[in-house]
Amino acid sequence: MISFKKQLITGSLILGALAVPALGLADDTAAAATPVATPTPLSWYQKITVGGYLDEYYQMNFNNPESTGYTAAPDGARVFDNTSNEFTFGGGELTLKQSDSASGTGYFVDLLMGPAAGIYNVDGATKDSVELGQAYVTQSFGNATFTLGKFGTPIGYEVTYLPSNANFSRSLLYFNEPLYHVGLELAYTLPMSWTATGWIDDGNSTDGAASSGRDYGLQLAYSGIKNLNLTGTWYLQNYLTTGGIPFVLAPTTDVDSSVNWANLVATYTANSEWNFAGEYLFKSFDVLGDPLYDNFIDGNTGFPNYNTENMGYALYATYAPSSVANLSISPRFEQWFNPTAGIPLNPFTGSNIGGYVGANSTAVFNDYTLTVKYQMGPLAHMLEYRADASNANIFPTNNTNGNYAEPFNSKIQQSLTYAAVYSF
Repeated sequence: MISFKKQLITGSLILGALAVPALGLADDTAAAATPVATPTPLSWYQKITVGGYLDEYYQMNFNNPESTGYTAAPDGARVFDNTSNEFTFGGGELTLKQSDSASGTGYFVDLLMGPAAGIYNVDGATKDSVELGQAYVTQSFGNATFTLGKFGTPIGYEVTYLPSNANFSRSLLYFNEPLYHVGLELAYTLPMSWTATGWIDDGNSTDGAASSGRDYGLQLAYSGIKNLNLTGTWYLQNYLTTGGIPFVLAPTTDVDSSVNWANLVATYTANSEWNFAGEYLFKSFDVLGDPLYDNFIDGNTGFPNYNTENMGYALYATYAPSSVANLSISPRFEQWFNPTAGIPLNPFTGSNIGGYVGANSTAVFNDYTLTVKYQMGPLAHMLEYRADASNANIFPTNNTNGNYAEPFNSKIQQSLTYAAVYSF
């Protein structure tokens, strides 16, 4: 009997082992026979990603200048926030983008509204105009990505898209950098965490009406160290004029001139609460064969004639305490100066910024900014205290009626701004 039970159990196990693969094969066959639904192709408009922001703010100026809506201070400190003691539509942006991973093709378009649009329009837009900020197409081939059209500048740390900046107001460096370029850009991913970017363009937002020729730029970025990113940029802005360069009031000969830029940016994420960044900007003017400039401006008769024009740096930090969700505190310090002598120069108008000369010229501008941001969903509430400091009386007070006249202005300007920025 025992022998019979053993044989029965053994036979049952053998039959079960043979049946399991057969059952699995039957299941696979049934699954393979089930038809797979073909996905419905998306329409062109369903592939578009829409984004943007709207900015509204109220700014209180402690100098209490008489004229509301006064123009930007001579140091360029008031670029996007150039109103005083009034409610202001700061601007807005609408972005449209699309990319196809299969073909590597994409495009990006953004429309700027309000004061931001006016700054992008070098011909001078009205206060509440609409301007085409960027419009370009991209094509990727492996590690290489080509960009053709009007694209935002690779130079600098701060960007036009306001919600991406830690501070509500932009820095002096941002004001002195190009906003966009019109041309062709190539970005190539290299081994060992390097990325090289080069571009050629017909001009940028800081080009004057007399500009011609091609501008060139080269950028190297390194991200091989944990939490640290380094970016170095060189840019040649050809300013080929006839009848002299802008600095010369009575030119006697035709000259060739250009502006050389050097820009360094470093960002570091210390931990989940602290982020740091630093930026350095250097600009020099290269003059070829203008005797009037050589004799009366700097006495340098070399050929070519390199003249340090402006330089500056900015230090950024952001503290986002883990104990308070959606809150960030961002201090910023910046310094902008002309290392040779006198007030920093505007290379495209030929004048000192603010028009000051002599004893009241200022060589250095300091700027201290503190922004407290609370992000509540898509709406960011920002409270920014800002102090602008100079060694000359350049900031308007209630005694100037909006004019920058000595000695009634102040060496400091303090403001408090509340802004509501809605992004989507």
